[in-house]
Amino acid sequence: MRTFRGLLLILIVTCIASSQERVLLTPQGEVIPVGNSQSALELIKTSAAGAAQEPSPPPVCPGSVPIGVVPGSPTVNFGYNYGDVAAMIYTTPYAGVIESVYFMSYGSVAIPDSTASLSIMWANTTGLGATAWMGFWPDSNAISCDSIPISPFPAPYMSEATGPYIPGYVGYAPVAEERWGLGGYPVVWHTGTTITGVRMMDLGYEPTVTAGDSFGVCIRVPNCPNTGTNRNEMSGVSGSGQGRFFKFYHTQRLGTGDYGWYCRTDYDMYIWVVLRPTYNIPPIIEHVTRLHHTISQSARTVQAYGYDCNPGDPADTAIASMTLQYKIEGGPYIDVPMTVSNFVWSGDIPAGMPYDSTVYYKVLATDNHGLTSEYGFTWYRIVRLHRDGYTTTFPTYNFVDITSSGTQIQPNDFFPGGNYDDGTAGPFDLGGTFTYFNQALTTAWAGANGALGLSASATDTISVSDLGCYSCPWTIPQSGVPRNFISPFWNDLLIAPGGHGSIFHETIETRFIVEYYHVGNFNSASDTTTTFEVILDRADSSITFQYADVGTTGLDLSALVGFQSVHPDSGWVFLNRFGYPIETRPAANFAMKMKYTLIVSVPTEETRPTSFVLYPNYPNPFNPITVIRYSLPVGQNGILSYHVSLRIYNLLGQEVATLVNEVKQQGTYTVEWRAQGVSSGVYFYRLEVGKFSDMKKLILLK
Repeated sequence: MRTFRGLLLILIVTCIASSQERVLLTPQGEVIPVGNSQSALELIKTSAAGAAQEPSPPPVCPGSVPIGVVPGSPTVNFGYNYGDVAAMIYTTPYAGVIESVYFMSYGSVAIPDSTASLSIMWANTTGLGATAWMGFWPDSNAISCDSIPISPFPAPYMSEATGPYIPGYVGYAPVAEERWGLGGYPVVWHTGTTITGVRMMDLGYEPTVTAGDSFGVCIRVPNCPNTGTNRNEMSGVSGSGQGRFFKFYHTQRLGTGDYGWYCRTDYDMYIWVVLRPTYNIPPIIEHVTRLHHTISQSARTVQAYGYDCNPGDPADTAIASMTLQYKIEGGPYIDVPMTVSNFVWSGDIPAGMPYDSTVYYKVLATDNHGLTSEYGFTWYRIVRLHRDGYTTTFPTYNFVDITSSGTQIQPNDFFPGGNYDDGTAGPFDLGGTFTYFNQALTTAWAGANGALGLSASATDTISVSDLGCYSCPWTIPQSGVPRNFISPFWNDLLIAPGGHGSIFHETIETRFIVEYYHVGNFNSASDTTTTFEVILDRADSSITFQYADVGTTGLDLSALVGFQSVHPDSGWVFLNRFGYPIETRPAANFAMKMKYTLIVSVPTEETRPTSFVLYPNYPNPFNPITVIRYSLPVGQNGILSYHVSLRIYNLLGQEVATLVNEVKQQGTYTVEWRAQGVSSGVYFYRLEVGKFSDMKKLILLK
C-alpha cells in the first residue's frame, strides 16, 4: 500500500461544552480529557491532522495541565456494503453518561449523503485476541436486497478450518441490548473526509454507564443501495490486536455464504465517544516523554504532565505521587520517584543500560483519594556501534561523485522486464574479492529501492528490490531480505525516465562505488533530490554510507539503514529505522563507516562463559524472525560439550518448534526462530542442558 495521503478534515458539527469535566475515548483505547471550554470535535479534528497543542490547565481542574491529542492520522480505510454494520467496542474507565459520538468517512467513496443508522448497544465481549467469526446478529429488521437470509453459519464456517474456532463466542453477536438509538438513529453519511457527530440528547436522553461497562457503537449503512456505488468507506488505523472492531457482513463476504459478524483485529475504526464522568476519577497522565532508540548509555529523563479531576467535587483534587517504572527486558520493574515543577513531573532512567537491551518504562500516578492510573509501557533499544564483528564510526563526509565518470544503469537494465520501479540491475564486478562476514564475494546487484546484494559469482542471480517494498516493512535481522543485503537507504524510491533519477557505478582502485543520484520518491513526484552512495573498499573490508541529500518529504524518517548476511554466522548490523537512533539518522553531508574487525572469533579466558545463560530474544515483539542467544560454560572437571535442547512452546504447553537438539561445545551461540505457519500470540522458549533449564517469553505480532 502506498503511503496514505494527508486528510482534509471538515467541521460538520460542534459539541456543546458541559459544565462538567469530560473525556474522549479514542479508537486506540486512550482516555483523553476534554476541557470545559473546548469542543470535543475540534480536539478530534486538530488531533487527527497531527497537530500538537500547548499544554494549559483545564479550567475546571484547578492546578491541572494539558489537553491531550488523538495520536496520528488515519492510515487505513474500510468499506461497508449495503446492510453492513460496524461495531467498535469500548470499556468505560469510570461512571458517567455518554454525551456524543463521532465517526469519520473516507474520501468520496460513499453513496452521496446516504442515511446510515447509529445505535449504542451493550457489548457481549471487550474484544478478541484473534480474528474470528462471531455468528450472527439476529436483526429482524434486516432487508436483503438479494434475498440472502440472515442466519447462523453452516458447520464449515464454525471450525478451525476457517476460524480459528473460539468456543463461547460463536453463535451470537458481539453486541446485544440497545442502550441508545431507538432501533437506529438516522445520520447522514457525508462524502469526503469528514467527521460526523451525533449528540445523545438529540433523542432526549444520555445513556448512563458505570466503571467497567462495555458497549459498542454500531453504524449500519443503508439496507439497499441508493445511487452510485454500493459501498461506503470509513477511516481507521491499523489494529491494536485487541479485537475491538467487529464487522457484520450482511451479504456474502467471500461468495460462499460466509456472512455475519467478523472480528477484525487488523483494523480499528475512527469512531470516537465523548464520556462525561459524574464521580471522582483516577488522575490523568499526559504527554509522557517518548524515548527512541539510542546508541548512548547516558541517563535518560522521562517527563509527564499529571493532573487530578473530581467531577463530583472539583475542589477536592490533588496528585499525591507519580512514579517512573523501568526495567530491562526479562527483569523486574524498578521504581523511580518523580519530582514535580509547574505541573511537570520528571524522573531519570539511570545510565549504564547494557547494549543490545530493550528498556521498558511506564508512569504511575496516585491521587489524594488513593485512586491510581497508569500510562502504558513504552520501550526503546540501546544500539551498540559494534555488532557481529563490525565497528561503526562517523568519518568526515567526503562524497565521491561519479555521475560524470561512472557507468549509468539504464532503466531497461533492471529486471524483471525493465522494472525500474522495484527492479534489480546487475551483475557488476567488484574489481576483486570483497570480504563480507568472512565470505569472499566478487559481484554486486543494485536495487532501485536503494540497496545492494552481493554474491560470489555473476551467475548467482540476486533480486534485491522486487520485494513489494512499498512502505518498506523490512527490519534487520529478518529472513525476508535478499542474500548479503546492504541497505544505505532502503525506501520506496523510483528510477524512471523523465527526471526520476539515475544510478551510477564505478570501481576506483580498491573501492566499488554505487551512487543513487537525484532518485525519485514514488509518493511525491516532485521530490527528486535524494542522493546517496555506498562504498565497498576491498582494502579494509569496510562499508561506507554517505548522504548528500535525503529529499524533502521525510524519507529519512522511513528509510531502513543497515546490512545483513545469510552466512551461517547470521551476521547483521542495524543502523537506523524510522529515523532512530537519532545519532545514525541519514542527513545531508553525513557519513557512516562500518569496518569488519573480527575475522576469527576464539573465546579467551576473559570472554568464555562462566555459567549457563539464556538471554532475552531480540526483537521482542517480532515478525516473523527473532534471535535467541545462549551460553554454555566450561563445566566441572573440564567438561567442554553438552547435549542442548532449545524448543518453542505455545500457551497450552504444546511444542511448536525445535531449534536445537544436539551436542554443543562450550561457548555462546545464537539461533533464529522463523515463526512461519504459526499465529500471532505469546510463546515460550526453553533451554535444557543437563540439569539446567530456563524459559522465557516471546511475542509474535503479525
